[in-house]
Amino acid sequence: MGNSHIPQATEGGKSVVVIPTWGIDLDYVFNQKWAVGFQTDIKLQSFVVEDKNNIELARNYPASFTIVGLFRPLPHLAVFTGPGIEYEESKSLWIFKLGAEYIYEFSEKFELGVGLIYENREELYDGITLGVSFNFLLANRK
Repeated sequence: MGNSHIPQATEGGKSVVVIPTWGIDLDYVFNQKWAVGFQTDIKLQSFVVEDKNNIELARNYPASFTIVGLFRPLPHLAVFTGPGIEYEESKSLWIFKLGAEYIYEFSEKFELGVGLIYENREELYDGITLGVSFNFLLANRK
């Protein structure tokens, strides 16, 4: 769960500072350094952005689905990147995601992460999300 800042977003003619965001991620870990993930999230607010031609584009609770590659250069740091799609009923957009997460391990099965994510949507608008994750591991670490 986190908060997204979308500089181009407005609601009712007013600038939107932050938009609450919830997500669920599923990662498949190959080894201690590499993993692949499926990341989903939904913005819990409607907002409007302007496209390249200054035409307003309404975004009603958009949901994004992304496939990412994850790399852990340090034991508690993960960086990830990948393409995806942001689904919204009026117009879906291709997105590109880049992020980093600091992970604190409570036990063999539970982790707490703090992440910073940048998303670009077809160069129409971008956003930065700061969030906290609660991770449950289904299998033991390799």
